[in-house]
Amino acid sequence: MPRFVIALVVCLFWAAYAHAQETVYKYDLDTIDSSIKCELSRVASRYGPARAGRPTMKVSLEVTGTETVTKKVSVDFFGNASYETSRKNIVGNSWTRNIHEKNRVNCGKSFVVDVGLYSCMQQERGRFFEGRTVTCGTSTSASTQAGAGVKFVWFIETKIEGNLVIKREWEIKLKAPPSAA
Repeated sequence: MPRFVIALVVCLFWAAYAHAQETVYKYDLDTIDSSIKCELSRVASRYGPARAGRPTMKVSLEVTGTETVTKKVSVDFFGNASYETSRKNIVGNSWTRNIHEKNRVNCGKSFVVDVGLYSCMQQERGRFFEGRTVTCGTSTSASTQAGAGVKFVWFIETKIEGNLVIKREWEIKLKAPPSAA
């Protein structure tokens, strides 16, 4: 009987882990990059085409992402015990992107999220065309949590639980126009 219970909890925890991975896996750098390109195409529509005497229709971007995975297992059997692990991965990239309507193709991708750059550039339009440097920053995140547990009474009460939390966060910094290299 105890082997069956342990096997059941392991299966439930594995299923919860697979579901959590599937939920957040799309929230990656490709998604953020496509979302940025989509918003820059909207900025291009609002600002109009590049012309002589106007600032360069480009932005420089810095993107930093963190993924935190926390796993916890606890057992109550004549007292309680728990084990928890946490891992944090950090990635960073920087690049220059064009403010151009042709980036609109990215808006039709299956997983595009609002990263807040369009609203910033919309608010700073006047400063941008005055030749001032515009800087914007935004942070966006997604998380999922899954758990499984079993409790049974057979002479004594026993409880086994597992929990998994996955969180991805992206910090985006924009500077327009980019500094001359």
